[in-house]
Amino acid sequence: EVAHLSLDGVELWRGGGFDHPVSVSVNPADGSCWVGERGHRNEITDKQENAAVTLLSPDGTQSWRNAGFVGVVSVSANPADGSGWVSDRGPQSGGGYFDGIVARLGQDGTELWRGGAFDFPRSVSVNRADSSCWVADWSAGQVVHLGQDGAELWRGGDLMEPTCVAADSNDGSCWVTDTKTNDPQAGRVLHLAANGTEISRNAVFDTPNCVAVDPSDGSCWVTDYLDPRDWDMANLVHLTGGGDELSRVGGLGEDAWVSCGATEDAIWVADAYNGQAVRFRKWFDDVPKSHWAFDAILACVEADIVAGYDDDRYRPGVIVTRDQMAVYLARALTGGQDNVPPGPAMATFEDVPAGYWAYDHVEYCHDQNVVQGYTATTYEPTVQVKRDQMAVYVARAMVAPTGEAALVDYVPADPRDFPDVPSTGYGDDGTEPFWAYKHIEYCVEHGVVQGYDDGYYHPEVAVTRDQMAVYVARAFGL
Repeated sequence: EVAHLSLDGVELWRGGGFDHPVSVSVNPADGSCWVGERGHRNEITDKQENAAVTLLSPDGTQSWRNAGFVGVVSVSANPADGSGWVSDRGPQSGGGYFDGIVARLGQDGTELWRGGAFDFPRSVSVNRADSSCWVADWSAGQVVHLGQDGAELWRGGDLMEPTCVAADSNDGSCWVTDTKTNDPQAGRVLHLAANGTEISRNAVFDTPNCVAVDPSDGSCWVTDYLDPRDWDMANLVHLTGGGDELSRVGGLGEDAWVSCGATEDAIWVADAYNGQAVRFRKWFDDVPKSHWAFDAILACVEADIVAGYDDDRYRPGVIVTRDQMAVYLARALTGGQDNVPPGPAMATFEDVPAGYWAYDHVEYCHDQNVVQGYTATTYEPTVQVKRDQMAVYVARAMVAPTGEAALVDYVPADPRDFPDVPSTGYGDDGTEPFWAYKHIEYCVEHGVVQGYDDGYYHPEVAVTRDQMAVYVARAFGL
């Protein structure tokens, strides 16, 4: 079967009648979908049968079917002209080898070009800018770059067994996953220029199976299973255009295939081993793996607590405001954005009316005794949050819904007594502590905050988005 899913995973269409569909490729220009059918082996004749390429309209209607193939392995649609490239393992020759085929079909299924100078072309990927095609010739240990007319532009590469290629239409380059049979830790990912020159090589892989390019920034996504004997252990790895690792997440099975859209903020993975389609969020351009708060931000993203801006950036240095603080804490308390309940019909604060972007979050935090207003009727949502205020909010959230009442009698077991957060010196008689003393000490005791290297807490310093992610991750054990 072939299925069409919406961005949130809802099944829009599902249809059968396919013989081992092994590859799909969507044409973003019109929403049509190319399907490569491997076919099956006839047990009587011992020959491969019923291999084909089928074009489906967005609603799943079959537009045409070209059955002139032996064993389709991969398809790649070209939105520039509606054509598509196809790799076919071809008939089996002597010694167990194959006479591989690569073909280009027009938008009506008519064959425009066919070439047979391949062993086992495992993958094809079209460069949408010039309609050329990259081919991973697995058993030949080569990558081939073909022009629109099928003319060979380049062939080579210091490769073992290339399994997948992904063309970057921004600069004409190509990403390649390269593996070696019976050597599960020899995998690597290469980035080749249009002329075949090696741009980068990353060998921190076991058995990379599939690669996809993010057309928005030229980075790439790779599925890598850790050991062929552990088919339920695979990672999704994000690399920069220069080949440096940005992120790595697990939870996938062997034989996982990745796809990256040009406009949606998501990465799709077909997890064949677990029989699932999995959607991942793209990572942030301004939070590399080397960033000091990377792990905390990643944990908050995975917990659906934080999100980036529309430009795929997290903006870690931006100062957090009171409305944003409420969003962080409401999502953390409820287990993610989808679980934050709608606010009441009548707003508590006149400057956070119903319809305000953080209305539900502010109302929830107020209901849980986490936040209060500046006055009985105003919240001041755009006021920046300082470190003393942050500790107050987080401490209350950690004891919600009791809130402040749970902290009244709190006595720190091993107080830090920061010089700028004293336990005395305030009030009419000078015996009262700093206004947020208990909250700061509570957060220190629970491993949420620390002081600066100078021994001070600096309660007056504004809190940034990277710091906020760290505080939330620590407070809620993410």
